[in-house]
Amino acid sequence: MHYKTASSQKEVIGGKETWRYYFNVDQRAALGTNKQTHESGTVVSNAYYYYRIKAVNLSGVEGPAILSSIYRIDVKSPSSPAGLTGESAIKNQATKTYTIKVLWERATDDLSGIRIYEVQESKGTDPRWKTIATVPFTKQNITLEREGGQFYYYRVRAQDCAGNWSDWSTVSKINTGIPSDVITSVSNYPNPLDLRKADETYITYVLNQDAEVTITLYDLLGYKVYEWRCSPGEVWSGTGKPWIDGKGKGGAAGVNVVIWKGKNEAGDYVSKGGYIAQIKVKSDKGIVTAIRKIGVIR
Repeated sequence: MHYKTASSQKEVIGGKETWRYYFNVDQRAALGTNKQTHESGTVVSNAYYYYRIKAVNLSGVEGPAILSSIYRIDVKSPSSPAGLTGESAIKNQATKTYTIKVLWERATDDLSGIRIYEVQESKGTDPRWKTIATVPFTKQNITLEREGGQFYYYRVRAQDCAGNWSDWSTVSKINTGIPSDVITSVSNYPNPLDLRKADETYITYVLNQDAEVTITLYDLLGYKVYEWRCSPGEVWSGTGKPWIDGKGKGGAAGVNVVIWKGKNEAGDYVSKGGYIAQIKVKSDKGIVTAIRKIGVIR
């Protein structure tokens, strides 16, 4: 018989971090190859582990104990890539395409070393982050071709050679030309807001400059329900909601996200029906107003 260690995998079992070790048991007989599992307890990072494997056949005869592979366990996450920046330049005037370069500083991991970086992008008011590249540890930048007149957002994380991921970096905003209109792409999601399933909707829009913004929500009879006053340049961070971190709080150049929890200024949930969000932007072109209709289901 021949035995060899195949792989290891970290899992959370009953709220406790546990390592499973998988051994391929090649019996070289009619029974074929069986995969057996051994569970260890809590492991110590950067420690060395040795395993001996002994087989017992159906007659109870024991074979020799064979020393397995040596494991060095790394359960620590690498540092998050810092210094994320970006730059854009016009590539083709006719097609209005731009070249974007995203750069970051090298992450560190003293135990296993960095293996790869994952780069994600969010375009405009689309709340989704999409993985656009995975690059080796030797590279700390990527170059992309993107359409003009847009705001793009980027974030990066690192993976070490033990498979541990770092936290995401801070978000970097890059524009491919400033839109000519003060406010564009006004929307909200979800719409309608179903208060039986969700407790908030996100009002989104794009500004071409930092500005003072007032958003007033009215019911269909014209009564004021809620109002937000947004300061120029403020940005969301550390919310635990990746679809808004890095975006403006209502008055920043680029994509802005304002949260409505379906309540009036008294703190009570509103009735079902339609509502009107009036967005007033105080810009270098004077007061510019945009309107968004929001439905509520209860």
